[in-house]
Amino acid sequence: NRIILIGDPYQLPPIGEGRTFSDLCNYLNNEVPDAIISLKTVVRTIHSGDSDFLALASWFSGTKPDINADEIFDKIQQGKLHGDLSVYIWKDESELKNVIADVIDKELNDDQLSLKEKIVKAIGVNDMTSAKTNPEVVENFQVLSPVKNPVWGTYQLNSYFQEFTESNKIKYSTTIFPNKLYYGDKVIQLVNEKMKSYPSKRQQQLSNGQIGFVSFANSQSAQVFFSGISNETFYFNAQNSDDTDPKIDLAYAITIH
Repeated sequence: NRIILIGDPYQLPPIGEGRTFSDLCNYLNNEVPDAIISLKTVVRTIHSGDSDFLALASWFSGTKPDINADEIFDKIQQGKLHGDLSVYIWKDESELKNVIADVIDKELNDDQLSLKEKIVKAIGVNDMTSAKTNPEVVENFQVLSPVKNPVWGTYQLNSYFQEFTESNKIKYSTTIFPNKLYYGDKVIQLVNEKMKSYPSKRQQQLSNGQIGFVSFANSQSAQVFFSGISNETFYFNAQNSDDTDPKIDLAYAITIH
C-alpha cells in the first residue's frame, strides 16, 4: 500500500498549533530522502509564457529564486510589467483608500456604471432574486490581504467597501461585533456548525470560510444566503459586544491562509 500526499510545505501555517505537512516533509527529507518529489515546472505558464506574478511570488516561496528572478524588481520600477501583475504605491491611509477605488474602477471595466454599481454587480447582489437562487455568484469578486488589523488589513478594507457600495447609508443594520452588517453586504462564515435554514427548516452544514451575502438586516438579526445553498437563508442574531466570538464577518476583503 502507498499513501501519496500533495501540498506545499512553504504555505502559510494553519491557525493554531501544528504544521503537519511541513513537519512531515522535513522528517522525510532527513530520514527518507527519496520519498519527496518536488515539482519544478510551472505548468500553468506552459502555454501563456512567463508570468510576472509568479516571478514576484517566487521570492516568497521558501525556495531559492531562479538566477534572473531579480529582474522582476527592475520591471516593477520601470513600469514594464506584463498583464498578469500590477503594482500600485500608496503612502498613507487616505491615499490607500483612493488607490483601491481607482484600481477597482479600472479593473471592473464598464464606463456605464458607477463604482458602487460595479462592485455590487461583481458581487452579484445587483439582482437579489437571482443571487438567492445562485448564491455562488458572490465568490466571483474577492479582495485578499495577509492581515486583519493594520490599515491595509481586512478590517479597514471592508470598511472602505461599505463606503464604496454605500451599504453603510442604509437605514437598518445588524450589529455583529465589531461590524455593522447591511443589506447586500458580503460576509464569511467563521466557524464549522450546523444551523437551521429557512424556509425548509432543515439543519444545514456551514463551514469556516463559506462566503455569503446579507439579504435582510434589522436591529435584531441578519438573514444570510451562503454559496452552495440555494434559496435557503440563515438567521444570525445581533451581537453588541465581544463577550463571544462572532460567527460571521464582512468578506469584501478576507485574509489569506
